[in-house]
Amino acid sequence: MIFPYKPREGQEELMNFIKENDGNILIEAPTGFGKTPTVLASLLEKEYRILWAVRTGNETDRPIEELKNMEDFYGISLRGKKDMCLLARNIGEMSYDEVQYLCSKRRKECPYYENLNYVDLDYFLKSPLLYSEILKKAEKYKICPYFLQFMLIDFSDVISLSYNYILHPSLIWVIRKRFDFSSTALVIDEAHNLQYAAMNLNHDEITSGSIERGMNEISEFEGKNAREVWEFLHALELKFSKLSRKREMRVFIDDFVNDEGIIKRMRNFGGRIRSKKLQEGKRPSSSLYHIAKFFDESLNMPEDVYFILRREKKRIILERWDPRASEIFSKIWKMFPIVIFMSGTLRPYKAFKNIVGIRDAREFTISSFYRKDRIRVEIRENLTTKGNKLSKDMAERYRRDIIEFAKNDFNIGIFSASYRIQKSLLKTGIEEKLKEEGRKIFVEEEGMRGDKGRKILDNFKNSSPKGILFATCTGRFAEGADFPGESLVGIYIVGIPFERLTLKTRLFLDYYRKIYGREGRYYGYTIPAIRRASQSIGRALRSRDDRGYFILGDYRYLYPRYFNLLPEFIREAVD
Repeated sequence: MIFPYKPREGQEELMNFIKENDGNILIEAPTGFGKTPTVLASLLEKEYRILWAVRTGNETDRPIEELKNMEDFYGISLRGKKDMCLLARNIGEMSYDEVQYLCSKRRKECPYYENLNYVDLDYFLKSPLLYSEILKKAEKYKICPYFLQFMLIDFSDVISLSYNYILHPSLIWVIRKRFDFSSTALVIDEAHNLQYAAMNLNHDEITSGSIERGMNEISEFEGKNAREVWEFLHALELKFSKLSRKREMRVFIDDFVNDEGIIKRMRNFGGRIRSKKLQEGKRPSSSLYHIAKFFDESLNMPEDVYFILRREKKRIILERWDPRASEIFSKIWKMFPIVIFMSGTLRPYKAFKNIVGIRDAREFTISSFYRKDRIRVEIRENLTTKGNKLSKDMAERYRRDIIEFAKNDFNIGIFSASYRIQKSLLKTGIEEKLKEEGRKIFVEEEGMRGDKGRKILDNFKNSSPKGILFATCTGRFAEGADFPGESLVGIYIVGIPFERLTLKTRLFLDYYRKIYGREGRYYGYTIPAIRRASQSIGRALRSRDDRGYFILGDYRYLYPRYFNLLPEFIREAVD
C-alpha cells in the first residue's frame, strides 16, 4: 500500500472509490480530512501519472511534500519563468510577459541555459523536489531552473502546477508535449475557484496612464508611421475622456479600433523600445507594446468576452474579461481519462457541474467529522450589511457586538463581507477600544504586498496578548491561509460577501442567466457568496479536535436558501 499513514475514518473508503472509478470525480471533504495524501496514493496505485493543479503558485508545494513520504516516486512543483529566471534577477522586478521576452532574446547567450548541456540529472532525481529546492540547487550550479524543471518532467510521476498551465490554451501545450494525457490523471485542488479562474484567462486592461506613456514613447520617433500612431493614441485618449463621463459603461472594441495596420505599427515601435531597454540592462517594458497587444488580442475575442470602461479616481480603465467558464473548461476535461475535482466547499454538485462544463460525474462526500462539543455557532438576528452602504447605526451595533465577542481569551478573526464594510467598521473607533481592552490589532489592507501579508499573518498567530485580525471574506487570509491549533479560534463574519452589483457583476449575471436560465443568479451570485463565507469560517478548523466559536453577523444567514449552503458543521451547531 502506497498510503504512508495509518488510515483515518473515511480515507480507505475514498481510496477504494477512486480505485474503482475513472472519468469525472467530485470529492467534498472538510479541511483536516487528508484529501491530498489520500487522492495522491490512490492515483499512484492505479499507475497514473498525475498533474496536480492548484489555484496559485504558492500552493504547489503541498502535494510534493506528501509525495516525499511515499517511497519510489518522483515529482516536482513547477513554477513559471517569472519565479525561476536567474537572468531576470540582474534587472529587477518584471512581469511574466517581460521575463518571457528577456528569455526569448537572451537564451542563446544565457550562461545558465548553456550549462543545461552539462547538467548531471541524477543529482536532481534522488527525491521529489519543491520548486524552491530546484531553484536553490540550480543556482548553486549556475543552471537555468526554469528549463531544468522541464527536463525533470520526463522522470516525474507527479507534477504540481498552477491552474494556468492546464486552463490556458497557450500554456497547456508546454505540459502536453511531455506528458501523455491519455495516461494522466488530472486533479483540480480547491476546485470551487474554477468559476472565477476562467475570468482571469483572457483578462487584461489598459489605462489612461498607459496611453499617456505610449504617447511619450512614440514621441521619440519620427516619420509618417510614428505620427499616425501618435494621432491614434491622441484620439484614443479623447475617447476615454468622453466616454468616461459615466462611472462605468459597457463598450465594444470596435468603438476604439478597427485598423489592424495601426496596431501592427504600434507593436513594432513597442518592440524596438523593449529591445533598446534590454540592451541597456533595463526592464524591457513598453506601454506601446502593451496597448498594441491588448487590441490585437481583443479584436479576435468572441462576443461573450466583455469590455468595460470605468473611472477609478483619476484613472480611466478599459478592462477585458471572460465569463465563459463552462465553454472553456469542457474541452480540457475530455483530454484526461480521470479528472478529480476536490474541495471542502464543492456542493451543490449540480451547480458545480454546470459551471465547469461536465455532465456526468461520480460524487464522494465526507461528512463533517469535527467534534460537536468543540464548536459553537450563533447567528445574529438584529444585524445585517444589506444595502448600498453600512449605516452609522448598524456599524455601531456591529462595534458593540464585536467588542463583546472579543472578551473571549483567544485569537479572533473579523472577516467583513468587503473592504468597504471593513472601512465602515474601522471608522467606529473599534481598533482603539479593543486596544484599550488589551488586544493586539492586525488589519488586512486592500492590495497589500504578499511579504507584508505574510508578516501580518505570522505576527497575528504568535501574538501576545491575544490578537484580533480584521480581514475580508474576499482577501488573502480568507482562503489558503493556515491557522493551526489555537492560532485562530474565534471568527466573526460581518455580513454576507456578495459581489458588489457593479456593471461587471450585472453583465456576469446576464451571461449566467443566458446560459443557465432562472438558476443563473443562484449559480453566479448566491452560491459564490456563501462559499466565500464558508471558506472564511473554515480558517479556524484545521483538524478534528480544533475548537471554533463562530458568529455569523447577518440575519439573512437564517434564510433557507443561504442557510442550506453553509457547511454541515455550522448548520448542526447553530444555537
